[in-house]
Amino acid sequence: MESFVWEPCFVTGLAMVDEQHHRLVDLINRFAVEQLVGSLGWRFLGR
Repeated sequence: MESFVWEPCFVTGLAMVDEQHHRLVDLINRFAVEQLVGSLGWRFLGR
């Protein structure tokens, strides 16, 4: 599940900047999934 999707309009043409932007998108998505799983686990398992 992705909460934020990488789109071609984010491309700047600068390789280093584009790589950092892409890593940021991946980090946001991973954080959103971890938060969702943690929240659901807390609610349903009481942990």
